[in-house]
Amino acid sequence: QSMEELVPEHPSKIFTALSKDLLKELYLHEFPDHFDRKLRREKMMEALVELVEACGIKSLVGGMKRDDMKETVAVIPVSFAKSANKNSKSTLSRNLVQHLCKKGIRNILQDIDDVSIMQKFCNALDLEWDDDNSKISMITDITGAVLTFGLETFFYKFDTAVLHRIMKDLRLKTRGTNSKKKLVEAIYTMSSVKKEPKKKGKKFTYTKHKKPIDEESTYDDIFQHYYVEEVRDWCKSNGLKTSGKKKVLINRILDYFDGDHGPNVMSKKRKVSAARSKARKKRKTDS
Repeated sequence: QSMEELVPEHPSKIFTALSKDLLKELYLHEFPDHFDRKLRREKMMEALVELVEACGIKSLVGGMKRDDMKETVAVIPVSFAKSANKNSKSTLSRNLVQHLCKKGIRNILQDIDDVSIMQKFCNALDLEWDDDNSKISMITDITGAVLTFGLETFFYKFDTAVLHRIMKDLRLKTRGTNSKKKLVEAIYTMSSVKKEPKKKGKKFTYTKHKKPIDEESTYDDIFQHYYVEEVRDWCKSNGLKTSGKKKVLINRILDYFDGDHGPNVMSKKRKVSAARSKARKKRKTDS
């Protein structure tokens, strides 16, 4: 699924559905120094929501080129210390992230009149855009992508056992999966893991007009035109081993035509003993 097909829920909605104990566990994972503090649910949620958005903004800025950052900080504009090197990508990145986090990505986008800056954001997030895109649609796409990247980055920090507990609190079905990707996607879209479609085996139609088995035969030719007993009879008539299922017999025939006459061929000793046994039975009958 592409980023545009997955619609993320707002982090506050996800965190609201979690038990206080689980919410506290997520919070202390990010802020371990707050272990001894009296933690209120509202404050924990507020801090985690800000953290998720910050993760998304870092992904956005991390995908931008240095020249795009320079143009962006000039338009927004972003403030720098007097001694800051405005040509340094790390300096540009750090200040741009701080500014976007402080003002909020949606507020920044709403104040931008230069569509080319939004297009740079779209490029950094691998979003498709064209000249016909309205400003509102671009804001929606960009904020949605930033939110998705933020939620993915945040929840990927936790192991599958924690993700399963989050799914339980959200009352979502895991369908027994331990795939972190599927669990994280299910959490940030607040939807159960989708059922995997059953793989349909290849269906063959048996025909009455049989092609002869020869060097030109393919696996499908033999499988379609012959029943297993017919394939086994062919193997027996041509001195090949007759043990195994149909696919084994067919592969044995194909190997035989490819020049592999080793283990697939019945031993002469067995053939001779079979002939002797047949003759012995005949003598008994005659007598």
